[in-house]
Amino acid sequence: APACSPLRPLSHPHSHPHPHRSVIHEIDFHPQSSTSTRHICSCSHGGGLLFHEFINNKGGVRSKPIDSVDECFNIRTAQYHPHCGQFVLCGGDACYVRLYDIEREQGYIAQRNDDDLDQHIAQVRWSATGHVFAACTDGGDIRLYDGRSMMVVNTLRRAHRGAPLTDIRFNKDGRFLLSAGDDDQARLWDMRMGAQCM
Repeated sequence: APACSPLRPLSHPHSHPHPHRSVIHEIDFHPQSSTSTRHICSCSHGGGLLFHEFINNKGGVRSKPIDSVDECFNIRTAQYHPHCGQFVLCGGDACYVRLYDIEREQGYIAQRNDDDLDQHIAQVRWSATGHVFAACTDGGDIRLYDGRSMMVVNTLRRAHRGAPLTDIRFNKDGRFLLSAGDDDQARLWDMRMGAQCM
């Protein structure tokens, strides 16, 4: 489990997971989905994560919700850990990134600084290895975290000259990160050097 302070037990209503009640912002495939059964998670404006199961059978594809997590803020971004479906990162209209351990029904809060309290999370992304993850904010910052301790290891302040950020993506080996924002620009970052490449 991540070496950070516990948040609280998750809402874990296996028998009656409720559907989303508002805009769905993002969806992601479980990394270990099979050809016959696929699991996905989705996050919504109403403040929830919903886990679905898609089953291929002779009658076609059947979908059903299998679990849900309720939150007190709008969740705008969510992603499974790239190698296991036990951990899901999420962020939204709060100043911190959360990680949920679905199997242990436990939530965790990543490190945050006092300077970050007025910035909401626009997107979270794991690197392909799962050793690090990144978050971008509507305040224009990119934060790089250690994937185990959830401690911030680097922050790129005002990455797009202070414009709100909308999207981030790691390359395959995790060295480079692409970012996009409200300044109509895409930028490439060398995360080892903490410097912009283009």
